[in-house]
Amino acid sequence: MAALAGCAAGEAAAPPTDVRVVVEGWVTDQALRPLAGASVTPRGGAPATAGEDGRYRLLLPPDEDVLLSFQAAGHASASRVVKAGTGMHHWHNVTLPRLPSGEPRLEVDRWDGRLRCAVAAVVVEDPSSPHEHQGVRCSELAPLGVDEHTWGFAIPDGASGLVLELHWEPNTPFSMALTLKVETASGRLVGMVEGPSLLRLQVAATHLARAAADGEALHVTVLPGAGMGSHEHGAVGVFVEQPFTLFATTFHNQPADPAYSVAGR
Repeated sequence: MAALAGCAAGEAAAPPTDVRVVVEGWVTDQALRPLAGASVTPRGGAPATAGEDGRYRLLLPPDEDVLLSFQAAGHASASRVVKAGTGMHHWHNVTLPRLPSGEPRLEVDRWDGRLRCAVAAVVVEDPSSPHEHQGVRCSELAPLGVDEHTWGFAIPDGASGLVLELHWEPNTPFSMALTLKVETASGRLVGMVEGPSLLRLQVAATHLARAAADGEALHVTVLPGAGMGSHEHGAVGVFVEQPFTLFATTFHNQPADPAYSVAGR
């Protein structure tokens, strides 16, 4: 009767030496942007490099625990352990936080929203009612959705300045004026500006530091300008929409430049 040489009864055969555990995944920053060029190094082994999409792939021995180190320039490192005997294919997606840097830098965030309002056109104005204005106006009964015209902006760690900009297309029902209003989550007014074209508001460093210390996000709200009226009793059901774009430029390790504009970059 044939016997297996070198293998005692009841003893499992060793895995072939060419078998490898596959470990793969993506390395990104906190905004889920891929960190191209990030290194993924197994202890005692050769590193893998993340591609343009942040993806990496490693082949590891199947019979030992392996510590992986994830590193990218300007970001905190991270580690993961691949345990022996837990499978032949592992996925590890890793997020690396940005390290504070002493170098001045800017971070620009963008939000697209819209303002919806009921309209009324006053054809004949009553001289005894000076508060009435001809033209398009927003009704207090218009269905303003918080997610449509208010942006909850979280202040990034280490921010030293902030410039907010509101862009919208001219020759629209709201082209005469819009208002950009900034408050904290608790309702404390930070700043407000109104005008017929691109609006820019620099948040004072004291307001920014206080909100960050209190852990409060900023509520950035787009409203119709005062020249359009704010109260209209009736005419609800007819609506106009105004698309707009908000930009928030955060300054790090430098004061905010009041003349800075995304449009001028």
